[in-house]
Amino acid sequence: MKITGTTIINILFSLSAICAVELASSSRDIPHVHEEDWHFTSYPYFAKNFHAGEFDRELSEKDLVIGPEGFALVVSKGAKPGTLLISNHSTQKVEYKIEDLNVPPKENERLLYRCMYGKMEPNQKQTIDATHILFRINREHYIPHVPEEKWHLATFIYLPNSFKAGEYRRGYGANGLVMGTEGSALVVSESAEPNTLLISNHSTRKVVYLIQDLNYENRPQDKSKLRWYRCLEGSIEPNEKWTISATGISLHIQNERW
Repeated sequence: MKITGTTIINILFSLSAICAVELASSSRDIPHVHEEDWHFTSYPYFAKNFHAGEFDRELSEKDLVIGPEGFALVVSKGAKPGTLLISNHSTQKVEYKIEDLNVPPKENERLLYRCMYGKMEPNQKQTIDATHILFRINREHYIPHVPEEKWHLATFIYLPNSFKAGEYRRGYGANGLVMGTEGSALVVSESAEPNTLLISNHSTRKVVYLIQDLNYENRPQDKSKLRWYRCLEGSIEPNEKWTISATGISLHIQNERW
């Protein structure tokens, strides 16, 4: 079969048409929040358990990501001008509150702000008519990730007798590591993201901890030199939880906390 320039052009036009149809179809699959779902309210009170972030379609260089990467609520530019795309990448239903920062407050007896409240199902997406918003989600659905700079290297780990230890490796314990009494304990388990662990404080007390990364290897060939350990230490508040970049750890907590 002889392929001519006209044939190539026709093929390219056909591919463009298919892509356009698929793009339009995918856009139609994402529901749009209509004007009647917005309302004006006096300045909303947001409890401490709400985590906030701001996104501007024109000025924000990156998407707004609230939560660990790949397991978060994301605000980005919508396909249509003047819209934003809200995506729930987590496995939980997330409660959110949005304030439109581009709409000036109405002056009545008191200032009224354009807002939207609601909940998003896991993996749900929706677009809204707004370009600059203050976006808040319930902290109960927000699990922060400990950044790399919080970890440090130590040549020697000294733990007094008041500390007790437990060990956990991702993939080896379905029930996780539970330190303390059931329902009032510090728990280490697998998190949703690969190569990460979830640390949860189910107790009613602040717990002092030290974590050693068992997979970190820095054993010098020269035995006269010290070996380095990757460590994380601090305290975790009651009902607090976060994720760490590690797959095998030794967790040490103060005995007096139990």
